[in-house]
Amino acid sequence: MRRSPSLPAGLVLDPQTCAITGTPKVVSPATIYTIPGSNAAVPHESRSKSRPTPLHRRRDAHD
Repeated sequence: MRRSPSLPAGLVLDPQTCAITGTPKVVSPATIYTIPGSNAAVPHESRSKSRPTPLHRRRDAHD
């Protein structure tokens, strides 16, 4: 499954469910990711949706 840009290290995209799972290993700036999809009933039609998703830094006890 194509995506642009690549997901941050530690995150993976399941090609069957399109779920993004994992734990990011690096802090990265807010980014818009494009993941094209298609409908099996109409394989020539495809759409993509870009949505910024903020990742929040976990607070440690030392913060």
